[in-house]
Amino acid sequence: MAWFAMTIGGFAAAGFVMAVISGALVDRLGSFKILPFYLLPMAAGLALVSAFDAPAVALALMVLLGMSNGTAVAVFGSLWPELYGTRHLGAIRSALVAMLVLMSAATPPLMGVLIDGGITVSQISAGFSAYILLTIALIVTGASFYKKDMSAAVSHPRPSAAK
Repeated sequence: MAWFAMTIGGFAAAGFVMAVISGALVDRLGSFKILPFYLLPMAAGLALVSAFDAPAVALALMVLLGMSNGTAVAVFGSLWPELYGTRHLGAIRSALVAMLVLMSAATPPLMGVLIDGGITVSQISAGFSAYILLTIALIVTGASFYKKDMSAAVSHPRPSAAK
């Protein structure tokens, strides 16, 4: 129980530190530039779980998850207004939170099915780590298309609507 409590403390401490650091980086660079990197600690933590079976890995995993979580707090607080403006911010955030809740609810049954199917926690962790790396690649690809689209909009602005 004491070891588990320490991992929760590691998660909280890492999340706090990364929220502060990421907030400053978002102010300096913008959330869009930080977005592709916020999942890297999570992928690293899951890769550790897939490769090693030791109590210290639990602490490392929780610290790395806390780093991703703390960064997400800073990035997603400003990403949506940065990308879409503030007019429909409530609708955008509520749709995303609903998806987050749905995925959080779907994960335990999925894990149960995988474990019941004979897939080890190590294999599941490796698969999730690979999935996260694929997600990062998709974010980077999508960001490059977004930047091209924004460059075209800036160099060829649309005529403004009459007010």
